[in-house]
Amino acid sequence: MFSKEYFIYLLKSKKYLLLFIGLITILNLLGNKESSLSMITSCLIALVSAYGMPLIVFYFVHDKKAVDTFFSIPVSRKALLYSSLLFCIVCTAVPYLISAVVFGLSKSFDVLLILSYVLIVTLMTICALVIFNTMIYLLANNAIDGVIMLGAYTVLPLSVLICINSFLLSFVCGVIDIPLEFLGYCSPLYMFVSAALKYGDKMPDFISAIFSLLISVAGLFVLKKQFVEREVERASTTSDGFFTYPFIIAVYVMLSLISIASFFSYQYSSLFKYLSDYFFVYLLLFAVFVAAHFIYRRKLYFDYRLPTYFIVAMVLSLVFAFAARGSRGFGISESYTKNDRHAYYTINEWCEYNTETYRYLNEQLGSGVTYISIYIDAGNENGNIELEEESAAIFDKLREEAISLYYSDYEAYHESDISNMNVSSKNGSRTSNYFYQIRSLTLDELKTLARDKNCYVIINCDLGDYVMDANGQLQVRNVYVG
Repeated sequence: MFSKEYFIYLLKSKKYLLLFIGLITILNLLGNKESSLSMITSCLIALVSAYGMPLIVFYFVHDKKAVDTFFSIPVSRKALLYSSLLFCIVCTAVPYLISAVVFGLSKSFDVLLILSYVLIVTLMTICALVIFNTMIYLLANNAIDGVIMLGAYTVLPLSVLICINSFLLSFVCGVIDIPLEFLGYCSPLYMFVSAALKYGDKMPDFISAIFSLLISVAGLFVLKKQFVEREVERASTTSDGFFTYPFIIAVYVMLSLISIASFFSYQYSSLFKYLSDYFFVYLLLFAVFVAAHFIYRRKLYFDYRLPTYFIVAMVLSLVFAFAARGSRGFGISESYTKNDRHAYYTINEWCEYNTETYRYLNEQLGSGVTYISIYIDAGNENGNIELEEESAAIFDKLREEAISLYYSDYEAYHESDISNMNVSSKNGSRTSNYFYQIRSLTLDELKTLARDKNCYVIINCDLGDYVMDANGQLQVRNVYVG
């Protein structure tokens, strides 16, 4: 399982590289007066090492001549694998852990906190990052493809996040934040950086440590096939394994098509109008798709299956987009708590001229008023204030009307920007936030809200600020001078 001789060989053969890493680490610790800057630099050094070491140590796997030599030495492949992984982890972790300990002591962190961060969270995230990078690098059959795959898989969680966000921004009305933190636990890079940024918190990020352990175990399982059971004939050949170019190209194209459809198609009622307007965008993506196959095949390559797959994927993405629009974001837009009397509501509105509300307010304010704005503050962010049932019903009605307009007439929804509503709703320890463009409130709705003791209707004009009381009368809050 482990070869001491091979590990020593790696130490000797990479001694100049190790000296260079050690020198940079020492200079960083001694040269940076700001301990925080020193920690950031140490983090960058660790990241470069976590990506660079697997490429250097396992390069022989992709070299036809070297792979025969290394696999013929009197050391089992398992021993080669685990010794090499340990070497990469040690070279990455030791300089960073030293820096983390020095930083923690300089900040007078609790010793238990330092040890739990250094020995559990950081070590586990670094192990996961090194093992994951090695696994991805060895999926390929040559060094160039290995580097490309490493970059593609590293960015994949971010690409998925962008795709999901484009869907949410386009097809889900009102929702500002949906918990997507789980995507971070699919990325060893994110977990390591996140753990580094949280160093010093009262509680280390043990969740990242647990997910890192799971990724490490899964990575070792894959490496058993990609290294221990590897056929030497794969070296320097085309990387045609399912999880290399075929999978990566297909996934990125599908994500791109969904993102394009989400960003642009939501405002179109006619599919043909949409396709005619964005034909060039799809043509450009198809060109990139074909170029990716040139790189994959290492030659000019075209097959009828390429346009067939692209057209099928494009159709599926458009079906997805129009289904999302027709179902109000697959129901996510309506997943809020109905008639939530414990939510926190705020409304900002410019009162339009020649409306019943404007005339009523203007009569009370008197002459010299050139503008009137309305601000409503109901409930609080802690969710421990209960609004009247009539008030909650008004807010719910405004919300539902805004959602209906969003999906029936997108342009009209965004043109009605004189009034907007923010909603903050607590659900246990989590707070969900929403934002809507709403219609203007009627005078009756305004008076109903003013009767709620936990709802404040504030009127602002040239003369000052006023609060509407339970009788619909304006009480002076603040008078402007000059």
